[in-house]
Amino acid sequence: MKPMNSTFDAIYAKAHKAGLEALAQCKPTPMVVKQHRNMLDDNSPVVKSYLVPNGVCGFAWIALRPATSAFARWARDMNYAKKDSYAGGLIFWVREGGQSLELKNAYAQAFAKALQAAGFNAYAQSRID
Repeated sequence: MKPMNSTFDAIYAKAHKAGLEALAQCKPTPMVVKQHRNMLDDNSPVVKSYLVPNGVCGFAWIALRPATSAFARWARDMNYAKKDSYAGGLIFWVREGGQSLELKNAYAQAFAKALQAAGFNAYAQSRID
């Protein structure tokens, strides 16, 4: 059974809502991918182009430190966050936004800002896929 904590539920819900609102307002920069006749020569003729409307693909997450706070333990117990084996603390992976780095990053930035407003050491991170 998952632990209940109305304060932590409210903090998480507020952060998630902020993330979803930021995601809805984000307008990613579209990307065009070109296939060249010779894939090793960018000067060779383009044989096909693909539009990627949501831009560059990538990942985003929210890091929370330390992993020993009551909120961190609650988030891990609720399966909202996982242990960060590389840098310590916890990671909330962003599942929203499809493959779009810009959408995921908008969500992560707003989510982290909401956790910071609640007094937690949280920050957004991302990387291109």
